[in-house]
Amino acid sequence: IMAGTGSNAFYNLAISGNLIAPTSSITVAGNWVNDGAFAHNGGAVVFNGNSLVSGVSTTTFDHVTLATGATLTGHSSYMVVVGNWNNESGVYNHNGGTVVYEGSSTSLISGATTFYNFFCDTPGKPLTFAAESSQTVLGLFTLTGEETNQIVLQSTAAGSCWNIVFPNGTQTVNYVDVRDSNASNHTVTVVGGTDSGNNNANWIFTILGDRYWVGGAGNWNQTAHWSLTSGGAGGASVPGTNHVAAFDAKSGSGTCSLH
Repeated sequence: IMAGTGSNAFYNLAISGNLIAPTSSITVAGNWVNDGAFAHNGGAVVFNGNSLVSGVSTTTFDHVTLATGATLTGHSSYMVVVGNWNNESGVYNHNGGTVVYEGSSTSLISGATTFYNFFCDTPGKPLTFAAESSQTVLGLFTLTGEETNQIVLQSTAAGSCWNIVFPNGTQTVNYVDVRDSNASNHTVTVVGGTDSGNNNANWIFTILGDRYWVGGAGNWNQTAHWSLTSGGAGGASVPGTNHVAAFDAKSGSGTCSLH
């Protein structure tokens, strides 16, 4: 356990047991190796040198800061951020990995960062981007909220856009409420989401309609058997009074039970 209210500065930090961080901050100038268990305790980790995140254990950070002039190479698999991502003019090397945003608290994303994969499947989570900032996603931009509890993408200043760039292809997200955003190079299709404020560029909002039964035999109330497209992935909401429930050649064999 790291105690106290001051900062704790390290060159390399290797975790092999259990490390509970202080509620203030940890500063790391070298590498971060997590082969144990790290509890962020609501504190920040500041990378201010040339750092690589690695280790067999997944690291869940609360707040991450890339100091000016720092270089951070992300984990080749994934790392989790619960709170803020602040790039103070540092360099982030994505290393082909995924940055996962989870937890119910607001995550503020500031500075300019090139991510490989950007992922969030926490319904209702607010992701707030600094106004006029620009983020780049080279791989997949995966956001999955719920029909009645959408992930919120918003600017720090209402009416002032945040930018996101997709150099390598179009993207599709589900159940997302988008405000004041400009997507460039390729479009983003929002399935079942909300266009808040009508100040979004290159975001395509589709109206949810039919639900398709997939995966063969099962129970009507199992969301795994409902898809937004014929033969598509399950996980859509169970059909309600405003939906058409469709059973077709791609539904699979067996019975859909109503009990």
